[in-house]
Amino acid sequence: MKKCLFIKVLTLIICSTGLPGCRAQQYLPPARPHALSLRQMFGVTGGTNWDSEIKKDSFPGRIFANARMFYLQEKDFEDRQPADFQPAAFQEGARWGGFSENYYRTKNWKERIPYVIHSWETVGKWPDKWYTCDEWGDLESTVYTYTQEYLATFCPRDRRRECLVDLLEIGNEPWGEATPGPECFEQLLRTVIRAGDDYYGGRWRLQLSAPAFQNSKPDSRINDHIDQMLPRSTLDKLAAISGHFYAFEKGTHDINQAPESPNGRFLEFTDLVAWRDSVAPHLDLNITETGWNSETIGENAQAAYLLRALLLSARYGVNRLIFYELYDQPHVPIYSSCGLIDARKRPKKSYFLIRDFLDRYGAYRFQEVISEKDVYIFSLSDGANLLYLAWQAGPFRAEVSEVSFRGQRLQLNGMPQVIKLDR
Repeated sequence: MKKCLFIKVLTLIICSTGLPGCRAQQYLPPARPHALSLRQMFGVTGGTNWDSEIKKDSFPGRIFANARMFYLQEKDFEDRQPADFQPAAFQEGARWGGFSENYYRTKNWKERIPYVIHSWETVGKWPDKWYTCDEWGDLESTVYTYTQEYLATFCPRDRRRECLVDLLEIGNEPWGEATPGPECFEQLLRTVIRAGDDYYGGRWRLQLSAPAFQNSKPDSRINDHIDQMLPRSTLDKLAAISGHFYAFEKGTHDINQAPESPNGRFLEFTDLVAWRDSVAPHLDLNITETGWNSETIGENAQAAYLLRALLLSARYGVNRLIFYELYDQPHVPIYSSCGLIDARKRPKKSYFLIRDFLDRYGAYRFQEVISEKDVYIFSLSDGANLLYLAWQAGPFRAEVSEVSFRGQRLQLNGMPQVIKLDR
């Protein structure tokens, strides 16, 4: 009996480190005050479908402090293979040439959004999102030159020149055996780091993030390939790791679960938190994709789940939460109505609910957990004022019901709201 108990305790301790393949109880680290405000944490992933909107006064750059761009590498190579064409660094005022289209896209974004993330990928090869090692040709030579030209274009070492990108995510979901595969990716990662070290003389100006890991396969976990993808010797050169965490119902591709639900997969981001805390605590952790389909759960629930996901992320020390994406894409399976603006470019109810919430509470930072079971109550501060945000966990309910908490009667529903709390 004692031996069995010892093994069970030891297993829980080992699994709390987030080792690959380990099926542990949910990691629950101590809650600490967050360095960023809710508005500073929250962002949007954007594709090419909203470039034309970014200059308009109505563009939600007034709402979001972060934007993640799918950086389309085929634009740099002018639809040739990397082995056959090496673009030169873009020079302001040039009309054509490598990097020009991506440069102007990024410049538009940076003028309106404080924090910009690039995620390297190529959608021309979909469903593969990366070039293979063979397509790079002499990978070390080609990637080395490409990386230095990219840095010279978007974040030059001359600090008198503008840096248009804050964080480079080295890949959108090159996860596990997906293209280019762990061995090729490790070679690519090491080459990017070497090229940046040489270009910046060891004093990096642009920050690097590990690729965006994903949990989209029903029978997999986020950490299953992480040690293959991220050699320990590279970690001191990275500033962040990132992952994509959708609230799929377990065993399916249906995004219909509340963020706190044990039947959903959003909270699997805690696996990555556990790995980070035990292996590389210096790394920021970003959730660079999540979202809910409004056609499945409704627009009120969509807003509530995104805000609850934001608050849960703050509680676990996630640096940024970036949802996918701004506009609905009816032609994209699984995520077709995850936008806050519909395909006809009309803001949904969820857009206005999130906008109004951030206008009221966006300056507040997470401070402390009061309750995190059936009723969630977190304290937040803007430096001068303290408030308590609370909601009922589980499937969204718009109807308010009375909840007893420590002798108090609270009127709550599924939307985070400010309450008065006697402590």
